[in-house]
Parts: sequence; C-alpha cells; structure tokens
Amino acid sequence: RIVHRNNNVLRTQNEDVLKLSVLHSGKRTCNNTIVNLYEKFGDLASQMKNKVKLPGRQCIYEVPLQEVQVKADRERLTQIVTNLITNAAKFTRQGYIKMGYALKDSGVEIYVKDTGMGIEEKNLTEIFKRFKKLNSFIQGTGLGLPICKSITEQMEGKIWVESEYGKGSVFHVWLPCLA
Repeated sequence: RIVHRNNNVLRTQNEDVLKLSVLHSGKRTCNNTIVNLYEKFGDLASQMKNKVKLPGRQCIYEVPLQEVQVKADRERLTQIVTNLITNAAKFTRQGYIKMGYALKDSGVEIYVKDTGMGIEEKNLTEIFKRFKKLNSFIQGTGLGLPICKSITEQMEGKIWVESEYGKGSVFHVWLPCLA
C-alpha cells in the first residue's frame, strides 16, 4: 500500500513538472473557445462534491448568474478549478468548500473559498512559487498553484489569494468576459 501510494505521488509529481515545463516553454498555447460557465460549473460541482465528501465537510456551489461566457481553454479552466478545490479539500477538515463565480471588472471572477487552516500572511505570495509547500505533511508536489498561475496568465487573467490563518482561504481567478 505504501509503495503504491508513493508511486502515485511520484507519477503526479512528474506529470506536474512536465505540465509546468510545457507551459513555460511557450510550445503549447491555449485552445480558447467560448465557455458557458453555468454549464461548466454545474459539471464541475457534481464531480467535486464526490471528491471532497467527508463527514463534517460540505461542498457548496454558488451560481448567481445563469449565462456567463468567457473565452478560455475549457480543459485548462477545468484544471484550475479542480486544482483549487483539491487544495481546499486537503486543508479543510471541517466546515465547507464553496465554489462559484461573479461578474467583476469587465470579466468574471471565479472563486474557491474554504474554512480550512488558512495561510499565514507572510506566505501569501510564496504559495505561487514552484515547489513551495507550506505543510510538508500534506500530500502534494508544490506545483499545482504555479501551474494554475501560468494557465491563468496565458488566458490573460489573474490569480490571487486572500486568507486568514486559522480561519480559511479564498482563491480568486479573474478572466475577461466576452464583449
């Protein structure tokens, strides 16, 4: 069991290193198409509810708007949101993980909010650096957030985090909307 688990960790780490290398090489560009966030988030919410299901923790999907379209790479957008929710699940034992989006500043702001352990203020800018892990006891490679940042920037967006240590975090991804 230990060998199998460690094999999966190594495989994930290799895949993450390769993804990040490809993103930074400029050899792979975004395959931007029109993405209806209402439909996309409905699908993601169904997938994620099963992934983060634990006693004492719930996954909440907030969708205030029916029709919002962005020009984005569908696969990479899924990768960003899945990664953010997976991270939230790692650090949230009780409470909730909430995902949704809202119109903001001529674009759409996607968010993943949790009631997890939060991030100390001094580490808020560090978490987007390669191989930066704040907790060595939590499984992961330290590449997920740098991958999200790189993808978001390729789609002409922005990513940032707000957090209060001991109370939780909110990760934001802003993408331009279609005019």
